[in-house]
Amino acid sequence: MKRYFLLMLSVVCFTFTNAQNKPDSSKKSSDSAKAFVNIPTAPPADPSKDWSKINFANRANDHIMIQFGADDWLNKPSWIHTGGFSRHFNFYIMLDKPFKSNPHFSGAYGLGLTCNNIFFDNQSVDISGSQGDSVRFDNNVKFSKFKMTTMYLTLPVELRYYSDPVNPNKSWKFAAGAKVGLLIDAYTKGVDLLDQTGASKYGSSYSRKEADSKYFNSYLLSLTGRIGWGNFSLNADYHITTVFKDGFGAAVHPLSIGLTISGL
Repeated sequence: MKRYFLLMLSVVCFTFTNAQNKPDSSKKSSDSAKAFVNIPTAPPADPSKDWSKINFANRANDHIMIQFGADDWLNKPSWIHTGGFSRHFNFYIMLDKPFKSNPHFSGAYGLGLTCNNIFFDNQSVDISGSQGDSVRFDNNVKFSKFKMTTMYLTLPVELRYYSDPVNPNKSWKFAAGAKVGLLIDAYTKGVDLLDQTGASKYGSSYSRKEADSKYFNSYLLSLTGRIGWGNFSLNADYHITTVFKDGFGAAVHPLSIGLTISGL
C-alpha cells in the first residue's frame, strides 16, 4: 500500500513538472498574431496645431498694401461719357491681429489713402458751379484728355483668412472688409483744349485744372474684398456712397477692380 502511494505521488509530481515547463500555446498564438498583424495606433500630435507654442507677433502679414487697377461708375446715365483707362491707386498701412483660438483667421485695421481717377471721352466736367448750382457735364468744351480725381483719407478694416497662418507669404489669402473715408481733395484736369473741328487750340502742353469739393460727398463708405496667393491678390471695391451729394449730380457709385501687392 505504501509503495502504491509513493508511485502515485511520483506520477503526480512528474505531471505537474511537465505542465510547468510546457510552453503556453495561447501566449504563443498571441505573439504570432502581433508579429503578423499591424495594429494601427493614433498618430503623434502635430505640434504646429498647438497654436499657443507659435509666435505670430513678427510674421509677415500684409502690413503694407498697394492697389492699382481699373475704375468705372455704376448707375451711370447715358449722357455721361466715360472713356480711356479710368483707374485707382490705394495705399494702406495695416495692423494684423490673429485670432488666438484659430490663427487661420485674423482681424486687420489701419490707415490709408484712396485715389480714384475717372476719364471722359469728348466731354468735360464743370465742378466750379460757374454755369449752375450742380455739376455740369459739357459736350461742347472738349480736351484731348480729361479726368476727374477724388482723394480720400481712409480707415480700412478686414476679416482675413490664411490657408497657412505660419507662412502667410506662401499661403492662399481671402479677405472681406470695408472702409470709411474723408474727402481731402477733388479736382478736374483737362489737357490740350480742342476746337469744334477737333484741332488743338493752344497746343498739347496746355492744361486746365479746377479744384472744388462743394458738390462731392465729404465722406466715403465702401465694401472691399481680396483673393490671392502670397504677396499678390485681386481686389474689388464698391462704393456704397455716391460720388456727388444728393441733388448736385448723378447718383453714380464707383466700382474698382485691380491688383494688390502686399507684404511686411
